[in-house]
Amino acid sequence: MTYTRRLSGAGPNGGSAYLRADPRRNGVVSRLFDAAESDKVDGARTALAVALAVVEADKLDLDEAKMMLALICEHLEEVVIVADSRRERIAALTGEDADEDEDDASADD
Repeated sequence: MTYTRRLSGAGPNGGSAYLRADPRRNGVVSRLFDAAESDKVDGARTALAVALAVVEADKLDLDEAKMMLALICEHLEEVVIVADSRRERIAALTGEDADEDEDDASADD
């Protein structure tokens, strides 16, 4: 039983790196991916806290607002990749179809 994990920014030239892994085993590279994912989530939390403080201060000019929005979008994209990877890992462990949950969620919209 294997699945593919994606980690953005860890590949050549800042692209994505991919790891084929067995979710029942926690090898060295899997632990490195786990740590990198944790760092990405922590970075997103920090960016969100800064953005909330800046919005609350209500003193942004247009260029600063654009820069802040770009930063938040970058972090959001990384967190979505982490969430997708974790969903696929859980599905591989439980034998469920990872895409099935996504289909169910979009049907509710």
